[in-house]
Amino acid sequence: MSTNVSNVGVNENMQMFVVEAVIDPPSMATTVDGLVAGVTLDGVSLGDAIIALPPYDMVNIIYQASPIGEGLADVNFYNAGTGTTNLAAAVWRFLVIKA
Repeated sequence: MSTNVSNVGVNENMQMFVVEAVIDPPSMATTVDGLVAGVTLDGVSLGDAIIALPPYDMVNIIYQASPIGEGLADVNFYNAGTGTTNLAAAVWRFLVIKA
């Protein structure tokens, strides 16, 4: 099987950087979602891509970070497991990509 890849060019203005924030995810029962709203992430803007890098095992937890304004992001969680999960507060890292 082959894949056709087209070169869309190099964006010389692309920037990537890592920021940290303390995140305290809410306790989540099975198939329940949670939100940590308004996390301060210096340098983040609407339209940026954010890759959340948790400091612990995230088995059965789906997570994502999304910019909501200048310097702010929401971190969303979903418990796809079969029991309640209560993750500890910890320092998370976030890879921010500005295209």
